[in-house]
Formats: sequence, C-alpha cells, structure tokens
Amino acid sequence: MSLSTDLSLVSPLSLCVHKGFMGWWKDLRDETEFMPNSHFRELDFIEEKDLFDECKSDLIESGTPSGSVGSFTLWKDVWSGHFGDVKIRKHRKVDGKDRKRAFLRYLLRRKVTRNRRDRELIKQLRSIYRDSLRRERTFYWVAKLQPSKFPNLYATYISDGATQSDYVLPKIPGFDLGRTCLPLKLVGNIWHGHAVIFHLVMPHIKDDSNLVCHCLDSSREILEQVRSEKGQPRHLPPNLRIQFDGVNTNWGEVTFAHIEHLHNERAMGSRTDVRRNRVGSTHEDVDALFSMIKRHIKNKEIMYPEEMISAIKSAFATYSLPVFVLLVDATYDYKALYKPLIDKKLGGYGYSHLSISS
Repeated sequence: MSLSTDLSLVSPLSLCVHKGFMGWWKDLRDETEFMPNSHFRELDFIEEKDLFDECKSDLIESGTPSGSVGSFTLWKDVWSGHFGDVKIRKHRKVDGKDRKRAFLRYLLRRKVTRNRRDRELIKQLRSIYRDSLRRERTFYWVAKLQPSKFPNLYATYISDGATQSDYVLPKIPGFDLGRTCLPLKLVGNIWHGHAVIFHLVMPHIKDDSNLVCHCLDSSREILEQVRSEKGQPRHLPPNLRIQFDGVNTNWGEVTFAHIEHLHNERAMGSRTDVRRNRVGSTHEDVDALFSMIKRHIKNKEIMYPEEMISAIKSAFATYSLPVFVLLVDATYDYKALYKPLIDKKLGGYGYSHLSISS
C-alpha cells in the first residue's frame, strides 16, 4: 500500500497493519537523539532487513498475529513517509557497546528466547547500552562548543586516524599496481573552534606513543600560533579536554605520562581531562573531515607525498577553520624519555580517563 493511498478506501486489516508500523517507528524514534547541527536522528548501524525483522518480532510479541504483519515494502514506505528524519548510521563501528547491542538484538530474534521475562531483561539491557552511548556523545558535543564561546576558559582537542588504504601512493585512478608501494598514514587533529591539523605520516614511523605525543605537541604549537593571531593569549586556557581515538597499555602509559609532565610544567590547563571514548562514539566531526578528503582525491592522480599534501589542502579551500598539513618523517623518542619514570605495574588502559587538577 502506498502512503499516497486514501486510507478510507483500504480494508480495516490494512489500516491496522499501517498503524502498527506507525506505532513501532514512533517508539523507535523516541529512543534516538538529534544529531548535532542537524535535524536527523541516528540509529546504530544495522542492515535494513535486520531492523525489519526486529520490528516484526516486536509486533508479534505485542500480540499481532504473524500473518497480519505488513510487508517490508510497506514498512519502508512508513519509514520514508513519516519518519524520514530517522537515519541508520552509515559506518559500522567497532565499539564494544555496539557489539553488545547487536548481540542483544540477535537474542531477541532467536526462537529460544521467547518467554516474556527474558525478553524484557534483554530489552532493558539494550536500552542501557543505547543510553550510555547517548550520554557519552552528548557530553562530547556540548564540550566541543565551549572553546568558540569562551576561548579564554576552554580548549578541546581530539585526535583520530584515517583508513590507511586511502593514502597509499602512487595513486592512479583505475589502475592497480598489484602491490603496496608507499603506504602513508593520516592522523586528524582538531582544536575545536581554532584549527584542523593533519599529519601525513611516512611508512617508517610506527603507530605508537611517539607518534601520538608528536601529533599532540606539534598541534599544540599550531594552536598557540592561531590563538596569537586572533589576539588571544598563546597559552592554553585553564580547562582542557583531550580525547584520543585509542589507548592501550603499549602507548597509553607513555602518553599519559607526557601529558602529566606538560601539566606539571604549566603547558596544559590547570584542569586537564584526558579521555579515550569508545571507537566511533564521538568521532563524527573527524570522520567527516576524512570523508571530505576521500571524496576530493577519489579521481585524482597522486604520485608523491607533496602532491597528497596539496590535495588535502585543496579539499579544505573554503573550510571555516584554518587547515594545516604536516609531514611526519621523524618523532622524538618519548618512550625512552619516560621509561625510567613509569611504574610497570600499571596497565589496563583500554578505556581510560585521566583527570589532573592543580
């Protein structure tokens, strides 16, 4: 049944099916939150067929006869016609919470999980995971707006890595060399409200704590330059929030040691908060920048790192913030510097939070 059809001319059964889908979508929509700076609401990544199966399961559980559940086509018509602001997240995420929610959805679809008590428990757990992600992302999107409003009080920084396969040189559209020649890495850094800094990393530089600390320090130097050009103090404001894409024992201890050292030397804010949020939860702004680059260079022939740097800069020719691209062919040995100072008993940096105040 098309949504353009006059509902007064359809059978009572068709009308009930339509209203059933309407009620299900309304409940799902109420569980989502608006995406920042848009009118869209976002669902965690899921295949449309799986989401439809979830809808059928919910309707049958609520008392709808299995033969009275509408078709996938009608379900999509209701979605696009009445709930077009609800979007499925385009990218798969490797967040642990997302894997757990996906497994809970799987449990709901299993025939062996049919008693009401178990299903209610699973639904409550799924809601808890959804709410935890919502709170995490909301906190980030509120925090990132503060530097623009109060530049002398707040600064927020996020660092994230791009998909490496997009930056392998030489890049010749429509031609496969059959081997990897120069696999570059790209790290995106945002000082919200001030500047975007990309680090194009040469292949011999390891993805470790030395690179993370190098990106932080070089980005901080650029921030001081940008703040000075705006007539603001070069030094960082008292409230600083830093977010990294990933932290583990291999480089988390060195990175945190370096940040604490900078804080003790008064190079960081008096209240410095360092977080490692779950992958994919709060990186939409960085990921969007990577998407801009990917689209821009898709059909470009790029042979050398210098040409890649020029292409990245041209992708942001009209961007609202100043964009810098730095080539990384060497880093300081932060690991050797802090090795004698780190307690080897420390560990478990998978999802870490470091808060320093003075």
